[in-house]
Amino acid sequence: MDDFLSHIEVRLQSAFGSNTLLSQTGGHLCLASGAKRVRPLLTAYFGSALNIPAQDIIPFAISSELIHSASLLHDDVVDAGEMRRGRPTVNAQWSNSVAVLSGNHLLSLALRELKPYSPAITQEAISVVDEMTRAAILELQMRNSKVHTIDDWRLMATGKTGSLFAFCGTSVALYAGDNFAAQAFKQAGHHIGTVFQLVDDLSDLQEDLKNLEGSYPRLLSLNGHTEPVDACKAELRVQAALAFESLGKWRDTEGGQQIKIWLDQLSCFAS
Repeated sequence: MDDFLSHIEVRLQSAFGSNTLLSQTGGHLCLASGAKRVRPLLTAYFGSALNIPAQDIIPFAISSELIHSASLLHDDVVDAGEMRRGRPTVNAQWSNSVAVLSGNHLLSLALRELKPYSPAITQEAISVVDEMTRAAILELQMRNSKVHTIDDWRLMATGKTGSLFAFCGTSVALYAGDNFAAQAFKQAGHHIGTVFQLVDDLSDLQEDLKNLEGSYPRLLSLNGHTEPVDACKAELRVQAALAFESLGKWRDTEGGQQIKIWLDQLSCFAS
């Protein structure tokens, strides 16, 4: 896996190697220290579950990372964020306009990675960007709101985080020509995204309450739940179990077991 990630780093460094403003701003977060490469790793785990050579799925891993980085640039504009990963955001260091255009550039690079492959894979990526955008709008609407529900939260979590995790699986499955695996991995990705959003909500409890974010615990509190944090932890455990269960016959593969280890680590937030 270290060799796989090394290839990812080399390709990303190459993508932002020119001395242009777009290269500086596009790589500002994407190449920052502390980037965990969660999505490339998940792509590798899904690929391993289907016995696909790691070098074959590097473009899908890079595409997922570029889409994720683009979403961070856009999120920082929406939230007027000033710091991320220990350094000034692009919008703070340059401007909102530069951040938005840089995010758009990253999306174009992500789609370019997929050009040699089946149009179905590119269409999946386009659908992901659409879902993430819709979820971002919903997240904005949920702030300072007393009318949104847990169902709204689930829709937001699936679109904001789960859709891209799903792409990590559907892209490699479609590359392998396995539509059954694509459906299973998409469902697993959606549950994994929900797990990640629950972890975020547990990590940012006080800040979310202060900013009146539409977090899982806050929505439960608004609806009269007396133990919203415990309920959030319980839901995290449920979603982690569902994510692994969704892998079906690929649970016992090396890739499936790597995903289980990863989910177990995330479940520590529910302890």
